[in-house]
Amino acid sequence: SLEFYQQHKAVHLKLEWFVDARKVRSLLPADIEWVANEILPKFETAGLTKEAFVVPETALGRFTVKDYSEKSKSGKVTIRMFATIEEAKAWLKVWVVFRTTAQTALSEPG
Repeated sequence: SLEFYQQHKAVHLKLEWFVDARKVRSLLPADIEWVANEILPKFETAGLTKEAFVVPETALGRFTVKDYSEKSKSGKVTIRMFATIEEAKAWLKVWVVFRTTAQTALSEPG
């Protein structure tokens, strides 16, 4: 997924990350640590600023995603949880619109 993100970020500069985690059950603590400490920083370097999760259906899955979110405290990537796919995608789209508007405002003479 990192290679996919890197390739597409080069073309779609406002690309962020959507995770449909509804079917996530559990991960080993070492795997969560690895993703939080090894993989996420590589996504950050590639330009990721937002990651939207659809909350898992099971309590164990919700704990797993929450644990990942808490261990991913770099400050560069905002991680949010949503009840539905639509809410998660809407949050990402609002962010893209906001970033585009802010960048336009900053680049306009005035």
